[in-house]
Amino acid sequence: MFSLEAPQSRKKHGSFVLASVTDSLHLQQPVWHSGKVQVAAPRMSAKRVPRQQLRVASTSASGPPAFLLTQHQRAVQAALGLRHQVNCFVLTLSTLLINRCAAVGLHMKTQRSIAKQRRGEHEGLKLPWRRMPLPCAAGIVRPGSPDAACMQIIEQGLAAEHALDTRKAIVCFEEVTRQLPKSAHYRSILSKQWTDCTYLDVSPAQEPLSDDSRRHFNITALEHAKQAIELDDTLALPHIAACTSMGRLALLSDNKTKVRLAHDARAEAVTALALEPSNDLAHHLMGRWHSEMANLNVVVRTLVRVMYGTALAPGSHHDALESYQTAVSLAPARLIHRVELGRTLDRLGKKEQARRELEAALELDVEDINAYLQCQDALALLKRMPAAPSRFTELPTDTDTAAHASTSSVAPGTAAGVA
Repeated sequence: MFSLEAPQSRKKHGSFVLASVTDSLHLQQPVWHSGKVQVAAPRMSAKRVPRQQLRVASTSASGPPAFLLTQHQRAVQAALGLRHQVNCFVLTLSTLLINRCAAVGLHMKTQRSIAKQRRGEHEGLKLPWRRMPLPCAAGIVRPGSPDAACMQIIEQGLAAEHALDTRKAIVCFEEVTRQLPKSAHYRSILSKQWTDCTYLDVSPAQEPLSDDSRRHFNITALEHAKQAIELDDTLALPHIAACTSMGRLALLSDNKTKVRLAHDARAEAVTALALEPSNDLAHHLMGRWHSEMANLNVVVRTLVRVMYGTALAPGSHHDALESYQTAVSLAPARLIHRVELGRTLDRLGKKEQARRELEAALELDVEDINAYLQCQDALALLKRMPAAPSRFTELPTDTDTAAHASTSSVAPGTAAGVA
């Protein structure tokens, strides 16, 4: 071992600093013997080292300077540095791969959980308003599955809806929700029945209504829809019910409330599309939103810009056309889609295409009160167009509607609409 203290002779001659630096440098000099590193004694005098090399060596932070190493030692040092860099690269790459695999595993686990929640009583069914529970196999009863008595009440409610008897349908589905309080599906259907009461005065029942009564119907429908969302927010149907009740409630509100409800209704429709991109009613609602926003007056448009800026973009009939075309492609047998598609084509000046869609709509089943009113609109639009077919002159009577329901190719309880 060597001391860093300078000899007395060097102190006297004023070379203390130079000797200290030289000794410290030589102290770190390695000597290689059979693969082992040993510390060698300094063999170089301070006077033999150029002053410029000492200045460079004294500023080095790690290891001996290059000019003190042999060619073999420099090669070994370079190999050790390269191995260290390779180890760092492998460690970094392994960490990235592990993190990526963990993220992919978490994503797959989340998707499986969501898919598992969507299954159950709704597995394998496509029509949103009429999703009937699958038969219980091997005696296994799924949570929320109705028994035989409850199924009979459900069939009665669906038959009442098809016969345009909304009041009776409400009574039936309220009983169903009492027996199945945790079923988001049937509570969403109950919400639809309440919002359909908005049109009782123009239905065959001709029940007189006031605006306050209509507001009460839609507020009640919105409450049921929100309860259904709380029960299961992974289903598209509760969000569709909430969007429908908000849209109809907006028609009975002041301009400021109308803009707020339009914003919330669009959010529900977007959520429904995200949860179930193949849901035809969700695309229909987006088309209705674009159509209604395109028809806003100047005052309401100004309120939209003041309250939401560019966050709530104005709708257009071209966007509505695209949404309705998607809805028709997903459910070509649903009357309300074709009527709204024909109405939008008429607004865009495509009269011939509009007439074909309206004529095709009148050949379809009148599935509920929404389809009944859309059928009236289709007849009114065709009367304004030239060369309207003479066979479409009046709506079918209640007796004809009931007979058509029993002989329709569409099975009972397989379709419904949102106007």
